[in-house]
Amino acid sequence: MRIVFLDFDGVLNSRALVERSLTPHTPGLGLLAEDAVARVERLCASGEAGIVVSSTWRLTFELPSLERMLRAKGLATAPVLDVTPMIPHKRGRGQEIQQWLDTAPRARGWSIDGMVILDDQPDMLHLLPWLVQSSFETGLTDDHLDAANAVLTRAAPPLSSRRPRPARRSP
Repeated sequence: MRIVFLDFDGVLNSRALVERSLTPHTPGLGLLAEDAVARVERLCASGEAGIVVSSTWRLTFELPSLERMLRAKGLATAPVLDVTPMIPHKRGRGQEIQQWLDTAPRARGWSIDGMVILDDQPDMLHLLPWLVQSSFETGLTDDHLDAANAVLTRAAPPLSSRRPRPARRSP
């Protein structure tokens, strides 16, 4: 299985769309660009990938609502599988993506063969090699799509190496 970790702001929209919106500071259907959603659909279809939402929109909307919005804007066949966990005081979004990688696939019996992160922010920590960074000025473009297709074929990162340390014995 391959995964597209999907941010919304700066990926599925751009400054121009937000400025034209009647409610520019409120996440919702009016802030999603059909052409950007179509690019994600093409990426998922060509890479046989599913979507895990990593956008902060997951804090406002539950997964079924996020999926309905994506479908309303043209996401036709790509599966919307899950959302990443919210980690308060995280060091970066990469930490939330790594936690999802460490727990969700194993719980569902999935094997992750490849992944790409679509985001306009670089806070991916050790997952930076899997990031295709768009910008709030343009959103997701065809050039980003080409790069994302290449990244999606790479092997997924290993599970987190953080293991509980054994308790120290006192002398």
